[in-house]
Amino acid sequence: MTDYLRAVFDMLGPAENGYADPAAWLRLEQEIGRRLPADYKAVVDAYAPVQLNGHLGLSSHPACAWRNLGEAIRSDVEGWNEWRAWKDDDLEPGADPRVICNRPQIVFGTPARILRSMLPSDAELRQDWKLWQELWVRAQHDAAARHLAVDLYDQLHAWVAGPWNAVRSGEFADCDVAAVSSLVLALCDGLGIRLMLDDPRVDLATARAAIWRTIAPTLAVGPAFPGV
Repeated sequence: MTDYLRAVFDMLGPAENGYADPAAWLRLEQEIGRRLPADYKAVVDAYAPVQLNGHLGLSSHPACAWRNLGEAIRSDVEGWNEWRAWKDDDLEPGADPRVICNRPQIVFGTPARILRSMLPSDAELRQDWKLWQELWVRAQHDAAARHLAVDLYDQLHAWVAGPWNAVRSGEFADCDVAAVSSLVLALCDGLGIRLMLDDPRVDLATARAAIWRTIAPTLAVGPAFPGV
């Protein structure tokens, strides 16, 4: 079988890996609520930001301050929404992402997708949770670990708050975004530990449903965990 990633590297030459940073990719994927293809991340890590042969533009990287991929994605989303705000002629249903996604507005990440990323739902996320739990234990005895844990919680808080701060279409009710975000983090921590223990009384569907059911009245949305 052809190793296409290897073939791309052979064609483009030695990789610089100037911005390779797994943590930056993790933050971006958490923010948009989607995993990005591993081969794509490998090529971007190796060469971005760059334009190849005047055709292929790898113009951004999530760890690059002056060409940040997350900011580029957010700008595209916000630009599309602004364009739709004044554009008179309607898109065909098959070309309108709001219709495709069954959403009144396209936003940068969604609460439901964030909740999916916050709980140990697959092998990769369970490994992340193991590291997170080890940091909790170490933080009890090490000041540097404690400061790191607090800083990471600050980042998580900002990420969880993102969708509610961004939505201006009336999809959610006005609420104390900081308080809701803190509640979501606390619920994910508690139920996530139960999932890591393989507690027979708590499975993934139960955890997601419990969290969503708790915050739904504040957001003025249905109590059932969204399917998308």
